[in-house]
Amino acid sequence: MIQVNQMVKNYGFKKVLNGVSFTAAKGEITCLIGINGAGKSTVLKSIMGLTPFKGEVLIDNASLTPAMYEKMTFIPDSLTMPSNMRIADCLSFMADFYRNWNAERAKEMLKFFRLSSSDRVSSLSKGMAAKVNLL
Repeated sequence: MIQVNQMVKNYGFKKVLNGVSFTAAKGEITCLIGINGAGKSTVLKSIMGLTPFKGEVLIDNASLTPAMYEKMTFIPDSLTMPSNMRIADCLSFMADFYRNWNAERAKEMLKFFRLSSSDRVSSLSKGMAAKVNLL
């Protein structure tokens, strides 16, 4: 179960989330629905620890810990890396950008998905790009 309690997020002076609360029960499908810019992706990024926020997120009634991120993931709907970058460059960028980055896990997944770190993002199919996003 995922519980979000009074989540608040500002980008500069713009308040994007203002006291968002909901529960996603275990074994049920939960949808976040809203117009573009409503904060759906921001909620998901906040849950995943990819962006700071005010409020509380509980997983199975426990506060988030780094170990919990090994059991869940957020895959953005578009690849944000420049198309001329190699996968190795993307991984290096992510390591610098995300405080919860696990380089060893990324290497394992690179091998599991049979991705080459020397491939350029522009050469990837949509499915392979989704795998890079998962990394």
